[in-house]
Amino acid sequence: MGIDWVTFAAQLVNLAILAALLYKFLFKPLLGAIDAREAHIASEIKDAETLARLSRERLEELDAKHREIDASRQNILEQARLVADNLKVRLEREIRDDVLEQKRRLAEELEQERKGLESELREAVISNFTRLARKAFCELADANFETRVAEVLKERFFALPAEERLRLKPVADEEGVLSPVTVRTAFDAGERTRKEISAMLKDALDIPETAIRFETDSKLLCGLEITSAGNVLAWNFEDYLRDFTETMDKTLQEMSMRLDREEN
Repeated sequence: MGIDWVTFAAQLVNLAILAALLYKFLFKPLLGAIDAREAHIASEIKDAETLARLSRERLEELDAKHREIDASRQNILEQARLVADNLKVRLEREIRDDVLEQKRRLAEELEQERKGLESELREAVISNFTRLARKAFCELADANFETRVAEVLKERFFALPAEERLRLKPVADEEGVLSPVTVRTAFDAGERTRKEISAMLKDALDIPETAIRFETDSKLLCGLEITSAGNVLAWNFEDYLRDFTETMDKTLQEMSMRLDREEN
């Protein structure tokens, strides 16, 4: 059986036309669709990768911010603790200082009250003793006592150096009138006492008797006082009482200081 080459060739041509038609209308669109699908899938994959990268970056950024916030929170908490500790220490110190200051003020007030009471007691003791001593001296004063006071004054007068005695000499004014030599007594001096003192002053100061004046001053407390030209010569129990009260006051103060040291 022989091959019909015309028919064979026609079939080949038909097959080629069929293949061309299949490629053009079937395989080419199909391949294009596949390529487009692959491109779309690749684009979506790329977008997904980009989104994943952006997500990772965002997560890293958020994580960094979270760490920063956490560190800031820890720093704030630490600062708050430091502030609270410092405030606690300061308040404790202020409270302690206030307590110490109040104790110091209270101690000062108590000390002032104690010293005030001691001072009042000391003054009361001295005042009462002085009052009683004045009363006793005045009650004991008599004529003999007056004479003895005058004698003591004379002894003190002549015991002075001459230049000091002459300071009692009165000074004459422009008209030649002498300023008076005043003799003050705690009692009304008797005639004998007046004459003795006048004679003493006349001889020692070379002055007339008219320049001598006698006065009574109860403040002298059993004594005599001569004043002239601003100078004074005196002897009376007031001086002894003053010395005694000063000594008593000093003694009481020393006793108080000794008690303070013993208490401390």
